[in-house]
Amino acid sequence: MPPTRPEHRLSHGGSTDGTAEENPGAVSMISPVRSQKKKDTAADSGPLKNPEEYNAIQNLNEIPMWLAPCNFVAAVFQIMQAVFIFAFSVRVDLKWCLYTFYPNPENDVYDSDIYAIPDPEQIACYTITWYAGAVTLMSGINHLCAVLPCFREKYEYFVERHQCPQRWIEYSFSCSLLRVHIAQVAGVTDVYTLVLSFFLTQAMVLFGLLHERMNAKNRADGYVQDYTAFWASCVMHLASWAVIFAYFIEGMSRVDNALALGLVLTLFLFELTFPVVFVLQWCKIGPFEDYLVGEFTYCLLSFTTKTLIAWTTLIGANAYARKG
Repeated sequence: MPPTRPEHRLSHGGSTDGTAEENPGAVSMISPVRSQKKKDTAADSGPLKNPEEYNAIQNLNEIPMWLAPCNFVAAVFQIMQAVFIFAFSVRVDLKWCLYTFYPNPENDVYDSDIYAIPDPEQIACYTITWYAGAVTLMSGINHLCAVLPCFREKYEYFVERHQCPQRWIEYSFSCSLLRVHIAQVAGVTDVYTLVLSFFLTQAMVLFGLLHERMNAKNRADGYVQDYTAFWASCVMHLASWAVIFAYFIEGMSRVDNALALGLVLTLFLFELTFPVVFVLQWCKIGPFEDYLVGEFTYCLLSFTTKTLIAWTTLIGANAYARKG
């Protein structure tokens, strides 16, 4: 475990969105009651010279010494692992196909009121085992950026202010690609359904980023948080997984395949660890009251959960396809 967080240092620098520019028209994200209380207290001490002081985060995190080495080790581990996964993937000859299902008027049965009958057309056929390597590589690049001189200062600037936008940007691509991988293993072949699954998952992740931007000050300075973005992301998460479960259940209704059910349940539970850590961090439960404990846990998940997800998806996909 990382060392306990040192005393917060007080500062009026920085804002909830991580920028230092003055914006007199900015709207505070804190609750009206608490905002008025702070405003009244400030008014007693004299007029404000800069309205942005209302939005500035007061309690900044102290960057610990272990943060950079932790990210460096995670980066090396993930990049090396990606190389092994790619090496394994090139020897796999199993392929998954993509189809379009545009309606063909010639197939319509006019005398029975059935219209727009789809006409499947194969547009691509390729192996999807490289997805796991790509997901792992993106994770490694994310951790590497946290220690490179050109990115480290900005990364630590945001972590001080209870935010980590670069993690959410990486998740928006890696998690979305992984969800498409799982959907294809489940039997989804419609290219547009897979495209929608990718962007639905990406929107889910970006709503997590939005929650951080909206609530960074609220979390740091003890105000009530607005969980609207979080609940919206939950709806997208469940909708995306509902399609996957529907295909697995349909597939198992035709063929008794315990491997398929085990694979999807395992991946679902592995992936669930990330939103669980998010809830613990932002609800400030137990040791997760310290934002840096959550940051350390996300780094730890790169060694554990992401590794398990990558290899489970890769090996499980091959075993499932060969068995099917």
